[in-house]
Amino acid sequence: MEAPARKNLENSETGLMLRPEKPEDRPFLFRLYARTREEELSLTGWSRSEKEAFLEMQFRSQQEDYHRRFPDGEFFVIVCHEEPAGRITLHRGAREIRVVDLIVSPEWRGRGLGTILLRRILEEAEQKNKIVRLHALKAERAVRLYQRLGFSVISDNGIYLEMERRPSTLGRATPVESAD
Repeated sequence: MEAPARKNLENSETGLMLRPEKPEDRPFLFRLYARTREEELSLTGWSRSEKEAFLEMQFRSQQEDYHRRFPDGEFFVIVCHEEPAGRITLHRGAREIRVVDLIVSPEWRGRGLGTILLRRILEEAEQKNKIVRLHALKAERAVRLYQRLGFSVISDNGIYLEMERRPSTLGRATPVESAD
């Protein structure tokens, strides 16, 4: 994300900022990813080392997939009061802004960080007349947040929902200047 666009997502009142992911962020990003899978893996009966190996494989696969599918994607660490608080991956296309991934660490949840970031993305999309799209696990609490922010379900594959929010200006006729 170019510097001005990244700045638009930041909020000095909450100490919220974004910075590009760096190789040294990998341990934090892995722990963040692993925490999103804890409940699911608790049902497996696997040993700790089996879970770790599985998580490492899945994390590496996800990272590679995101970079392959979104080579010009924007990969950020969410920082709040100078502490890593999550990650956000965005892809800005000609007609849409895709929120590829948004994870707030459990210890930072409930403070409105995700809401602030999403509202800023929606403001940008509104200004640029773009749709915002994302995927969410049906069981995620975040689905309620997305619905509250005006996202609608456009596809349901049983596990994931594809959701979008269209700008209020989309589809409106643009006034034509008079030739007089």
